[in-house]
Amino acid sequence: MYSDYESQLHFIAIGTDGGEDAGRIRSFAEDNGYTWPMIPADGDVLNGYRITRQSTAVVLDSNGIILSRAGYGSSKNWRSLLDSLIDG
Repeated sequence: MYSDYESQLHFIAIGTDGGEDAGRIRSFAEDNGYTWPMIPADGDVLNGYRITRQSTAVVLDSNGIILSRAGYGSSKNWRSLLDSLIDG
């Protein structure tokens, strides 16, 4: 899904394991063919967006307002939300 939207929206994956450094995350991304940006866990960010478990997706508008927060869902649901952001 990232490749379908990368030119129109920003994606960032944030680690949830405080023991993972940037190098380990980069290796994980390369090994799994992930091309979107990934950063190590940051307690302030995780707390600020109430991310308490792995695989939590948070969608923000251009003002940083949370529009959606959920675990993995069907691509159709995410696509509908992302399309609505693009269409404004």
